[in-house]
Amino acid sequence: MNDKNNIELVDFTDLTQEEKLIVLEWRNSKKVRRWMHRKDMISTEEHLRFIELLRDDKTKKYFLVRKETSMIGVIYFTNIDTTMSCTEFGIYSDPLLKGNGVLLMQEIKQYAFDVLMIKTLSAEVFTENIKAITLYLKNGFRQVQSYNLDSQKILLMELKNENR
Repeated sequence: MNDKNNIELVDFTDLTQEEKLIVLEWRNSKKVRRWMHRKDMISTEEHLRFIELLRDDKTKKYFLVRKETSMIGVIYFTNIDTTMSCTEFGIYSDPLLKGNGVLLMQEIKQYAFDVLMIKTLSAEVFTENIKAITLYLKNGFRQVQSYNLDSQKILLMELKNENR
């Protein structure tokens, strides 16, 4: 629990069944799916299997973020590489809420740099996702690369621990 903001990160493997289904509903919403690499709907069975596989996967960490008693979003880390001291992250909020991006980004940086102890935090973002790009830039990220993936232009954004 981050007492300063009354924030709690709940590991996906510790979610209740109800919380797992709420997260799936958020992930399957058009508002969230449009910014994911995988845009198709995810079945309940696939979602629950994914969460179960997280128990033994040391390269991924997924968290439901709570502020006080409200569930506000999800932050996650993939390709966690402690030898290279880097990880990628993702973020999405409850599609019915607004204004939690800054808070979620604070939690991403705190967990990545202070808990995982990585040096480089990165994310892929579609060039059309101006809201995310703006959030990342305001938080010290810089564009390090751009490329096309499945006919969509992607920016690779990066933040070094010493620049946070």
